[in-house]
Amino acid sequence: MSNNFNKYYDKGFIDFEGNFLSTVSLIAAIISFIGLILNYFNDFPTVLIIIPLVALIFYLTIYIISKKRKNKSIQKWILSVGTLIILNLLWFHNYGYRGPAPYFFAIIYGVLIYVWHEKELQLVTGIIIINVLIIFYLDLYYPHITEEYADRQHKVIDIYSGVFFYIGLSFLVIFRAKNSYINEYKKAKNAEMLKTAFLANMSHEIRTPLNAIVGFSNLLAESDLPLNKRFEYKELVEENNSYLLQLISDILDISKIESQQLIINKKAVNLNVLITNIYNSIVISQKKKFNPDIKFSLNLLPDDFTITTDETCVNQIITNLVDNAFKFTDKGEINIKLSISENNVVIEVSDTGIGIKEENIEKVFERFYRIDNNVSKNRDNSLYRGTGLGLYLSRKLAALLEGNLWAISKRGEGSVFFLTLPLKDYQLLLPKKSKKKSNSNKELMTKFAHLKIMVVEDDQFNQIYFIELFKRFKINITIAKSGEEAVEILNNNCDFDLIFLDIKLPGIDGFEVLSHIKSVDCKSLIVAQTANAMEGDERNCLNAGFDKYISKPIKKAIIQKVLEDYIKP
Repeated sequence: MSNNFNKYYDKGFIDFEGNFLSTVSLIAAIISFIGLILNYFNDFPTVLIIIPLVALIFYLTIYIISKKRKNKSIQKWILSVGTLIILNLLWFHNYGYRGPAPYFFAIIYGVLIYVWHEKELQLVTGIIIINVLIIFYLDLYYPHITEEYADRQHKVIDIYSGVFFYIGLSFLVIFRAKNSYINEYKKAKNAEMLKTAFLANMSHEIRTPLNAIVGFSNLLAESDLPLNKRFEYKELVEENNSYLLQLISDILDISKIESQQLIINKKAVNLNVLITNIYNSIVISQKKKFNPDIKFSLNLLPDDFTITTDETCVNQIITNLVDNAFKFTDKGEINIKLSISENNVVIEVSDTGIGIKEENIEKVFERFYRIDNNVSKNRDNSLYRGTGLGLYLSRKLAALLEGNLWAISKRGEGSVFFLTLPLKDYQLLLPKKSKKKSNSNKELMTKFAHLKIMVVEDDQFNQIYFIELFKRFKINITIAKSGEEAVEILNNNCDFDLIFLDIKLPGIDGFEVLSHIKSVDCKSLIVAQTANAMEGDERNCLNAGFDKYISKPIKKAIIQKVLEDYIKP
């Protein structure tokens, strides 16, 4: 069996054994009960009444234990070994090769094929073959070790009752196997259809912003372009760039969630501050695009409120909800409300937008589902653009945070989305007074100009970008095009204030360069800059010894923040 099968098997993709174990135990208990009744009313010897009675108790016990789904491997071994012991007792006391017992070995082996896999199945196969060879030898050379039937009637009843048992077990094995493979076939077909739909949808969603980025970038290069158009096209490029980046992030996050690789990093999170920041970054910027008559409001708790949760996940959920509220609201108001209900904190995002039909409320949480564009003749339908991944991802994230996400809505009257998070560990804190920035822009630029910075980057286009970016801060930087070149530069001169170090470098990678920097006792602040943006990458870099971590694409504001933090007294 391949490793891929094991991977899916372990994750429950093919959970045949667990279900089959309980079913087999129940059917075996029923057969044992029927055998007990037949043997009793046909005046079979007492031992042939005791054996099915013991089997009945044994299989009922296995059935009850198997429903708990614990120690499955031990349960399977108990079932297999116990069944073989019962079969040998049945063979010895039920007339050997003259009765139905030997044939039970064949049908029971068919059952055990579905209970075991890989090395365990090989071991069980070997045990059954040895067992059958032993009873074959005894039947062949010691035929009198087992008794004869008392009369022909007993033999006929026993043999044909055995035939019905074979039919029942055969039906169980083949029917269950057939259903299992049909279900897996349907899953595979559905997965293939989803994959095709996904690729078609993603191709459209990725090409659309790329077309805008490439097209408007080409227009920006025209020398005779008016200044007002230049700013307009620049904003369009940035908007499409942000959309494309969010799309890729959503796809990666969904992939991590579904492969159970998303790591939840819980810490104290100030919800008032978090929601206010989202309000400032999304609400105020979106206000420029849409109807200025739309009212925006925040209803927060009286004091700063912190809970223990994953800040990134909560930020992502609320951002999706607020972004959708703006996308589907023409007029009226959008409100973000924070409250406490029983053992949960409740975050509500409400709007007076187009709303959702009642029958479609749950559908909006499905992958790729999008509200029909033809909802407003007066509104630009491009505003409804999206992949249908945001709410699906948000509900998945809410579940990982042990919370929930749902909505109430009425078509034409708006929607309210509710996010609940458990209050396992929370605090009410007094608000802190914000410190005023003492440095003006001019003072900052003067201080930036004295900084000595090295950027370790192997990509030619990124090198050009960093050079142009740092020119905005009046800083001339040193570029190292590989890890080896960085090591060589640092061996000759380690007098850098900051080193922006790419992680994935050909030859010597960023972590090896970092080790070298530490070994030569450089006092530089080392910033990991990488296209890796998966959960845990930042933590890995900081644990390795980097002072800061920034992920690509790197904007001017991010670099400025790093520089400001460095020059703070």
